[in-house]
Amino acid sequence: MSSENGVNTPAPNPSPNSSFSLLSVLGRERLTGPNYMDWMRNLRFTLRYENKEYVLDEQIPIIDNDSTQEEIEAHQKHYDDANKVSCIMAASMSPELQKTFENTWAYEMNQQLKEMFQAKASKERLDVVKSLMACKPKPGASICAFVLEMKGYFDRLESLNMAFDAELSINIILSGLPADYNQFVLSYQINRKETLIMELHSLLQTAEQGIKKSDVPSTSTAPVLNVGHNAKKRKTSHSNWKGKATQGKSDRGFKRKVDSEIAPTGDPKEAVCFYCNTKGALEA
Repeated sequence: MSSENGVNTPAPNPSPNSSFSLLSVLGRERLTGPNYMDWMRNLRFTLRYENKEYVLDEQIPIIDNDSTQEEIEAHQKHYDDANKVSCIMAASMSPELQKTFENTWAYEMNQQLKEMFQAKASKERLDVVKSLMACKPKPGASICAFVLEMKGYFDRLESLNMAFDAELSINIILSGLPADYNQFVLSYQINRKETLIMELHSLLQTAEQGIKKSDVPSTSTAPVLNVGHNAKKRKTSHSNWKGKATQGKSDRGFKRKVDSEIAPTGDPKEAVCFYCNTKGALEA
């Protein structure tokens, strides 16, 4: 933390009864076994605030007659902190587990708890990874909901000591986007800048609005439909025409076949009627 003038301010010192406050926090959820991951995460949060988390991961240093004053003081501080944390850890367990760890230091207690409940943590990580890989955008749902769901899986895996780096997390999310976002993915890869998941969420939110606008259908009637309708009418009218063309060339120069065998003549008396096939009918 830093003040407005840029000078670092010291962290607040724990109150004299901080151990009792820590015990009250951890006492809200006792360790029973199946809740190991949640209990351990809560324990680390509270110990980190009290500057005592290190006793879970480091053994008490050994001193001898040749140890320096600084080493002796470090040993004494570690001993005192480990003693308090060991008591607090045991006090926040179920009675059955308290009997197991009644005389165990914090570091050894942490190692044994890992061995006892590591199988459960591994199974939980596997289940979360399966859900992560199977996560796809739901039809009709906002793409932002998909990003937030993926972020939830990444956060859960991090709490299970399985963290993904930012670039890998982003790439997994991009690979799960539907085809409508191919152009967005291409542009993102071309720009190639470091982005957090929530920043990607904001970018996709803007892209989603643009895609929705482009998907709005037009209300105007396509001209091709009118053309096709008129063409169908013209085709129908030609199909009903049963007349026969006369032999010879048309105005366009094409020859036409004639089924009639009546010879043409210029004398009305010799002309044969097309309808009654009688000579001289046109004269009458």
